[in-house]
Amino acid sequence: MNSRVAVALGIILAVVWLIRLFPNSAAGRIAFSWFGPTPRVSESWARYQFRWAVYSLDWLGQIAVMIAILLGILWVAPDLEHHSLFLVFIFALPIAAGMAVLALCGFLVRAAKAAYLGPNPIWDGPEVESIGV
Repeated sequence: MNSRVAVALGIILAVVWLIRLFPNSAAGRIAFSWFGPTPRVSESWARYQFRWAVYSLDWLGQIAVMIAILLGILWVAPDLEHHSLFLVFIFALPIAAGMAVLALCGFLVRAAKAAYLGPNPIWDGPEVESIGV
């Protein structure tokens, strides 16, 4: 069993190493792409955290729609209740919804803390390093 774990770990590390070698490949762009809101110039930290909370709320809404669709499918075809793929989704989606709720609450608390207690810095964009000629 330990040799199988070692082989799997070696394969994972090799794939990550290859993706890092070729970051502009399709797999590299997918693996290293940014998800969620990016900071805007002249935006406060509290506003940025609030946009992350809205992003989490959007994910929660998508998960709720997926659960509703699954329950609608179950209402139409009750024999699918014991199908393994249905059970996987009906198990995983409430966990994902819980994670989205925790993220929403966490980002709202961070935004409120920054807005009311500080510090609430304004982002001015990336610093440009001067290159010596």
